[in-house]
Formats: sequence, C-alpha cells, structure tokens
Amino acid sequence: MGLRKVTRGRKKRLQDSEPASRNYRFTILSAASICVLLALFSLVAWKACNRPTTVGMDYEGVIVDRWAGYVESELGARPYFRLLIEDNKRGRITVSIDADTYHRAQVGMRVSRRKGKVELGNQQTMPR
Repeated sequence: MGLRKVTRGRKKRLQDSEPASRNYRFTILSAASICVLLALFSLVAWKACNRPTTVGMDYEGVIVDRWAGYVESELGARPYFRLLIEDNKRGRITVSIDADTYHRAQVGMRVSRRKGKVELGNQQTMPR
C-alpha cells in the first residue's frame, strides 16, 4: 500500500509539470513565429522604400543613368528601357521610355516630358 501512494504522487507531479512545459513551448514557438513575420515584413518594406519610383507624369531634369533589361512571360521576353533622372531639387526618379529615345539618350543630357512627349536636350550638367 505504501508503494502505491509513492507512485501515485510521482505520476501526479509529472502530470502537473507537463502543462507548464507545453505552455512554455507554445510561448517560445509563438514568439519565434512573430519574430520571423516581423523580419519578413521589415525586409519587404525596406525593399519597397528603397526602390526608385517610376513616374508616368511630366518631368524635367538631367539623365544620371540609363539601363535596359528583359521581362519574361509565358509569351516570351520583351525589352524594357529606363532612365534615372535627377530633377532641379536633386530628387531622383526612374522613368520608362521607348527604344528610340533610349538609344538617343546619353548620361548628362537634359530630358523633359510635357503632355506625353519626351524631349532630349543638349548635354548639360546641372549646377551643383
């Protein structure tokens, strides 16, 4: 009879400690999941904030950089052309242009867009 009381007490102590360890594991797992989600959200937000804006309105400035690339889809690849322009307020914007304008444009040229028409000027640098 004495042996049964000892084993019952031990089982009861083991059963009491299991919910506490489950709660501890759940808390740790929840905290780790929240940290991972916050890290992923921060990474996505950081990338979105550091991407130069693409403009579809009127602009004026000096070409700082130009590049071209390809966008691939199920139908095939098609080229895209971009200019990085620095405006008079020293802000930088990225604009999409057509192939002809891309091939005529050079770094340092003035460029403006008025009412949908892109005009390239002579090569000038902006005053510093």
